[in-house]
Amino acid sequence: MHLCICNLQKKKLLLCSVIVCCVHITQVIRKYEEMITIFAGPFKEPVCLKSVKVHFQSCGPIHSLNIILDNYQPHVCIKYSLLEAAQLAVKHLNGTYVNGCCIKVQRLITRMSLDYEDIIKELEEDPENRDTIYVSGFMKPLTENFLQQQFQ
Repeated sequence: MHLCICNLQKKKLLLCSVIVCCVHITQVIRKYEEMITIFAGPFKEPVCLKSVKVHFQSCGPIHSLNIILDNYQPHVCIKYSLLEAAQLAVKHLNGTYVNGCCIKVQRLITRMSLDYEDIIKELEEDPENRDTIYVSGFMKPLTENFLQQQFQ
C-alpha cells in the first residue's frame, strides 16, 4: 500500500513539473511573439499595404501585416520572421516616411515588454552573435563567393 502511494505521488509530481514546463514554454513563446511584432503609424486612409510591406521588408522577412483601424488614424501591425529584423525596424525606420506620412515605429508596451531592451542587448553582446551579419532579399542562391562579391 505504501508503494502505491509513493508511485502516485511521483506521478503527481511528474505531472506538475510537466505542467510548469509547458506554462514556461508558453510564456517564452508569447514573449518572443511580442518581440518580433512592431507597430507603425499613423497612416492616412486608405493605407497601401504594398508600399508599407516594401518599406518594412528592407529590415528582413515579414511574417504578417495587419491594419489596425481602432485608433483615430490607421496603424499597421507588422510581425517579422526574425527578431533581428524587428529590432532593425524599430531602430532605423522610426521617423521615416511612407506614402507621405511620417511614421512612428515601436513595440507594444506591456509589463512583459519592459525588459526587451535588456534581452536584446544581451543577445547582441553574446559571443555567438558577435561579428554576425544578417542579410535578406537575395534571389540567387547564397554562396560564400556570391556574398563576398556583394559586400566588397
